[in-house]
Amino acid sequence: MSIDFSGIAVLAQVVESGSFVRAAEALGLSSSGVSRAISRLEARAGVRLLHRTTRHVRPTTEGRDLFASVAPAVSTLRAAAQTLEIYPPRSPADVDQFMRAELTRWRQIARDIGLEGSQ
Repeated sequence: MSIDFSGIAVLAQVVESGSFVRAAEALGLSSSGVSRAISRLEARAGVRLLHRTTRHVRPTTEGRDLFASVAPAVSTLRAAAQTLEIYPPRSPADVDQFMRAELTRWRQIARDIGLEGSQ
């Protein structure tokens, strides 16, 4: 199974903010876009990741476990994105090399937690 890394980033933001609306604001998405991303991720994972009510959103056990597994990688990627914003532009080759290394780490994490087939 391939994994949608943007869906994982959305899940992380929802868990951190505790709200689809606040997650949408932080990510620059609509609330319905956040909801669709979570629904797609849940469909691919084959489990419910969030308990939703009209007033609250909280992770299920599976959602909490997934968040705990991916939170360090999400944090690393956020830091990398901030680095790209703070420092002068680098060559496309440097950015490409860094992002490939981070994507390789994400894929390894996904394999380690059973979300991606061995590729």
